[in-house]
Amino acid sequence: MRGASSRRQVSAKGRRQGRVLAGIHRWDDASSLPDKAALNLADERTADWLTQMRDAGKPYHGWLAVWRHFAAWDGTFLDVGANLGQSIVSFAMFNSRMRIWSFEPNPLCAEALVHAASLVPNEVTVFLCGLAECDAAMTLHVPVVRGAGGVGPSSNASLRRSELDKRHVVDRLLAGRSTRDDLSFVEIPAVIRRPESLPEPDALRLAKIDVEGFERRVLEGLTPLLRRHRPVMTVERNNWPEIAEWMDREGYAAFDYDPGSATLREVPHGKAGGDSVDPMLLPRDCMDRILTEADGLRLAI
Repeated sequence: MRGASSRRQVSAKGRRQGRVLAGIHRWDDASSLPDKAALNLADERTADWLTQMRDAGKPYHGWLAVWRHFAAWDGTFLDVGANLGQSIVSFAMFNSRMRIWSFEPNPLCAEALVHAASLVPNEVTVFLCGLAECDAAMTLHVPVVRGAGGVGPSSNASLRRSELDKRHVVDRLLAGRSTRDDLSFVEIPAVIRRPESLPEPDALRLAKIDVEGFERRVLEGLTPLLRRHRPVMTVERNNWPEIAEWMDREGYAAFDYDPGSATLREVPHGKAGGDSVDPMLLPRDCMDRILTEADGLRLAI
């Protein structure tokens, strides 16, 4: 990632302003975007959901309490696959000091992300793009469930269409509905950027990657940055053999986190199971320092 002198920003109102890098993902014809209401991405409902999450003080997944061990850390938290902003709100519950850089290729999520940024004390920057090893124009596949209520599954989009056909994904999207006839998909153009072409974050120390099957491409794109900074990461378990191969090459080890005992148990090579939704990846060459600096976190015996 390069210097930040060429950034062009758009501010949003709120207690803390979110800054969108408009030059990275710009729509010349806004009318070409699908209607948000039809995709069940109503901004008012999403804003209420994020605000209630913040006020309740509970992250959107309980295992994300792992971030409490890094409450005193400074630097930058990289949020790849920012979705509707739930990671922004959840992370800030445990660390109000770090800068948050959020990446999301779905332009329909932009307003929700700016609202999430307004709810937290952290300095937040939202990049409306995905990350990979090369710049590209890709298609984002957005699921739509007919008659869905609440915060809709339309936020669970993927750059890999095959990911959305997996049984557990379909079951999650349908949420108890009896037929797949209720499920359809909308295609939206998405911008993908090579991280080295973007500003470089200062002191990248933590990262979250949750991109519905695109994890290996993100990791390959981030590799030069990860070699320089060696952050602690959480990575979704999609296509685990691809991730395990990358970890072997780059000197990372995977761990399941037990919030009850505040311990990490190493995931055996090639195993994708475990209780955590997303395992933690720690650089082996920095593990002693990380465990010393992380408050109360230890390896399982």
